[in-house]
Amino acid sequence: MGMVRILHLSDVHAPRRPDQLVRGQYSDQNLQRVLGAALKFPIDAVIVTGDLVDSGQTEGYERLRRTFKALNVPVRCVPGNHDAPAALRRCEPTWLDPLELDRWLIVPIDSHWPEHDAGFVTDAELARVDALTTGHPASYIVLALHHPPMAPCRARDCTLSNPAQLIAFTRRRRRTRVVLSGHQHQPFVIVADGVTFIGAPSTCVQAAHSEDHFIVTADPPGCQIVTLKPNGTATAGLLWATAMSVRSSPP
Repeated sequence: MGMVRILHLSDVHAPRRPDQLVRGQYSDQNLQRVLGAALKFPIDAVIVTGDLVDSGQTEGYERLRRTFKALNVPVRCVPGNHDAPAALRRCEPTWLDPLELDRWLIVPIDSHWPEHDAGFVTDAELARVDALTTGHPASYIVLALHHPPMAPCRARDCTLSNPAQLIAFTRRRRRTRVVLSGHQHQPFVIVADGVTFIGAPSTCVQAAHSEDHFIVTADPPGCQIVTLKPNGTATAGLLWATAMSVRSSPP
């Protein structure tokens, strides 16, 4: 396969019905705009880093399951703070399974912390990830979770509440080269200690982070197209979908 190309989506916020607004946006329509733009490129898999639905509604999960199934590529999804993890798993149990692509192993991580906007990765979840990666023949590892352990905004509700444990994992498992996340409704790429931390914009609505926090912006829905290379490095191409055209940086 050589290079592996991942469509990194996040923060879809699908409502109970497709005709309902989420922060002034039609989430289902915006997702279709993003998919229409992104699928102009060859894609090997789709990773959705949380907040698939807006309030844990099963109807939203079912619509997304049908949408993702039609893409005919492997799809993995993790729960965010707006999700109901049990409902997500019931809708499609394979969404949280690890995924092997060429020399890479992609490991979804559950960072949902009940009744909190911030994330938390439990000891049991870290042990599960450790067991999945111990002795696995993959050359490189990608971790995918909703709440970023490293991101531009470090406000309490905007990140992972126990990032040190996950960072320690990446240092212990030196094959870990990429961490995908969402939650902040803004894109970013941070490279630290040999790991590329990639945040995806929302497919629904973007936000600016300031003292007032989470101010909705006029930026269009978007995604990242992440290219995993045979030498263990990764690049991210930010893509915005607009009503009349596609604005992108080449993946």
